[in-house]
Amino acid sequence: MPERTSHHEIVVAVDGSPESNAAVRWAARDAQLRDAVLVLVHVVPDPGDAPWLDEPSPEQFDRVHRERALEILDEARQLAVQTTAPHDVHVGTRVATGDIVAHVIEMSKDAEMIVVGSRGHGRIERLLLGSVSAGLVHHARCAVAVIRDEETSTGDALSAAPVVVGFDGSPASEVAMGIAFDEASRRNVDLVAAHAYSDASVVFEPSEWLNFRPLAVALLDEGVARWSKSYPDVNVRHVVARDSPAHELLQLAESAQLVVVGTRGRGALRAGLGSVSSSVARCARVPVIVVRAW
Repeated sequence: MPERTSHHEIVVAVDGSPESNAAVRWAARDAQLRDAVLVLVHVVPDPGDAPWLDEPSPEQFDRVHRERALEILDEARQLAVQTTAPHDVHVGTRVATGDIVAHVIEMSKDAEMIVVGSRGHGRIERLLLGSVSAGLVHHARCAVAVIRDEETSTGDALSAAPVVVGFDGSPASEVAMGIAFDEASRRNVDLVAAHAYSDASVVFEPSEWLNFRPLAVALLDEGVARWSKSYPDVNVRHVVARDSPAHELLQLAESAQLVVVGTRGRGALRAGLGSVSSSVARCARVPVIVVRAW
């Protein structure tokens, strides 16, 4: 896996919502697999940013929100401990004031991963990442895991499902490949490594695809081979598709437990994994880890 930070922390932004609880459960299990510290953070709004008809004093505002923050964090801590029982996971909590995205981005500089819940539901055309998860995906300084909901992120039925990773040869997808190998190894499951070559502006004729496919296969094989040396225990299935990257990854996600994708990838057609990662994070029914090359 890419070099870990000295702090070796997995940070979860919590707010007490069902999506937040799903994020805590997933992060607790992942922290246990990685032997990492789980840090739960709740950010209360700045008193000056809250609209009030009868505005309380800053002292009242701070007291009420901090009391609620401590309740939320205590509930999240208990949830994390219950999720990993009977095994121990070290859990820390933190309360901060201000803009949640800005604060968690600052924490991401020293974290191994940020985990956040997503509020998206329904058809692909109507799905929107929550403002917090979208902000973190685009600006965090470490990998960001976006967790959909309890049923699709922590069910026992997913425990044997593979990890899926998208690869296009870019630096970000190289980092994604390393994280995907590590996750598959720790979970003792297969890895599905996928490369898709198409976009909305270009459609390959069958003859053209036959000419290009060997190059695509070689690109993916080389990417897998670099990480297989470090993770010989991971069985890898290679998928090379004449399809849009987002569509192919979402199809593979239907039978996976986790998808890992890089953002702002180079891509042979310069389609850009920025749009791909956003689409997958919005629409996948299973957890998605989005990574950038720093």
